[in-house]
Amino acid sequence: MDGRADFHTHPKSLHLAQMQLDEWRAFDQLRTASALLVVCLDLGSPAFMTTHQQQKQQQQQQQSEHAVLEAWINPSSLHNLHQRSTTVANSLMGQFQQLSGKLEIKPLVDCDIARLERNCQQFRARAPDERVIFYYNGHGVPEPTADGSLWVFQRPPTGNGYMRNSNFTPVSAATLAGWIGAPCIYIWDCSNAMSIVRASERNASSRAREVARIRQVARAAGISLQPGTATHEQMVAAYTRLTALLTPQQASPHRPDSAQTQQLYGNVHIDPELVKLALLSPAHCENIHFAATQTDEKLPTNPALPADLFTSCLTTPVKAALWFWINKNPHIAKVTLDMCDLIPGTLQDRGSPLGELNWIITSITDTIAWSVLPHDQFRKLFRLDPAVASLFRNFILADHIMRHYNVCPQSCPEIPATHAHPLWETLDYEIDLCLQQLPRLIGEKERQQRLEDKIKRSEEERRIRANRRRQRQSTSSGSTDFAEILDGINMLKFSGPQRIKLEIAGSFHPWSSHNRIDGYPDGSSDESSSESSSDSDGAEEFSHSQSKTTGYVPSSFFMNQLCAFEVWMQHAGAAVTQFTSTLGSDGAPVSLSTHRPQFLELPEQLAIVLQLLLSQKYRLNALMLLYRFINLELK
Repeated sequence: MDGRADFHTHPKSLHLAQMQLDEWRAFDQLRTASALLVVCLDLGSPAFMTTHQQQKQQQQQQQSEHAVLEAWINPSSLHNLHQRSTTVANSLMGQFQQLSGKLEIKPLVDCDIARLERNCQQFRARAPDERVIFYYNGHGVPEPTADGSLWVFQRPPTGNGYMRNSNFTPVSAATLAGWIGAPCIYIWDCSNAMSIVRASERNASSRAREVARIRQVARAAGISLQPGTATHEQMVAAYTRLTALLTPQQASPHRPDSAQTQQLYGNVHIDPELVKLALLSPAHCENIHFAATQTDEKLPTNPALPADLFTSCLTTPVKAALWFWINKNPHIAKVTLDMCDLIPGTLQDRGSPLGELNWIITSITDTIAWSVLPHDQFRKLFRLDPAVASLFRNFILADHIMRHYNVCPQSCPEIPATHAHPLWETLDYEIDLCLQQLPRLIGEKERQQRLEDKIKRSEEERRIRANRRRQRQSTSSGSTDFAEILDGINMLKFSGPQRIKLEIAGSFHPWSSHNRIDGYPDGSSDESSSESSSDSDGAEEFSHSQSKTTGYVPSSFFMNQLCAFEVWMQHAGAAVTQFTSTLGSDGAPVSLSTHRPQFLELPEQLAIVLQLLLSQKYRLNALMLLYRFINLELK
């Protein structure tokens, strides 16, 4: 060999030295298949009121010092009272669709207890071995009880609406868990949310003990299946045999494999759902909880924030971060909250302002999690299921934002506090740079729209003139009209070098400070332009401006991270060389798995460099740096 150690037996990277490849093979990987959105807002109750009472209530809501936005919609602005909750639920569906495009989402608007039970069981039947998201918005019902019971409606809505405070019924956490099953992701957007989580944990612990006892019976009977390797036929056969053992009528005390079963359970009936969980991997028994508030804690009521701030952070992190930054910096008068919806681009286009900002937020939250979590837990929560990874990344942002308003969201499994991480200052800086360009970008977009309108009007005028020429030709064949001569002159007015000169002088360059209004060389506006100008001039000018880049100045965040990672490797190489000199004078390579400098920690930029592998723009630089990082040696 060329003197380098074998990569698989003697890893030379600081990170790969302590990692076995087999541990990263996801045999028990789960997928999030569907989402059930339970929205209890009770926005249609005033249907039995008079018109005067409705107007008075709307006026009081508008003047109240409370948050009113639900899914970024103001329900009081909708005149149809019965469609308010439905409109909010439809908007909420679009937000959850951004977590994963393959989610099956169904909203339950002000549902009654019977409908809730039926839909929970149907969703679990369609995804027996996959995760289901259960989202609960209880802003229109009483707060959860001290024992962890949530509130829904007892009866379905009628034509006369709901009677307030007289049609609610509690649902315990154990009852809900029996309907929805496991594995499940719970999102609780309500006050006193952790009381539900505590009750769910107590019920889960009880079910886990039952599952452990069933597995003990399975092992005694010789029923053993490796997670991820058993076929469907093997699972069915094991389930049938284990169910027979656990059924009192079929478990005979004279059978050798039934003696321990009778000793453990006697004649107690066993839930078949627990038998299924016992045959699956432990990951199928684990639930994830996201709670907006602690026990006995209220949701924030700042009127400058949405009422479902927790949900907004989990599903629309970019808009939530922008609102938070603008509310923290009210002195920035040129940027308003309404302008956040006008940022050009899409979330999927990383080259656009909106897509780049979304990518920066994703990289920062991912790096924060990587720096505070153990590697096993980070892999489990952030690398196996895209929907779970998105929720946990956005939860880190929610923790940072909501703690500013004295509200402490919680998750289960719990992650360390990250609201004071230094990288949040970097995010504020990047948002500041983006919003500084926003007024100029909006102005450029408006000018571009006016230019498009000009092209449309020119095309319409060209069609009208063509129709007129055809009409004149049909009425007087062989004669030449004076208007037709003028049309011909207008078509040849700017031809040859003069036309090229006009295009060069009139081309609109968004990045230049010497641009002209609407691309005209004389500075004239669209309204004062000559109607007799050539139609193709505007079209060619439009295509010429479209071929140029937009006026957005991309962020240098990712390039700075690459430079910082390269500087760290230079420092690491010097530190490693100095450290090696104290180990001996034989000059032989020393494996990092046995000798590692305690003062040399992994850089935070490593997680961001790995993210850059997804970008064609930075992929080559990232690969070169990662190659040097993997081949870092102690010499």
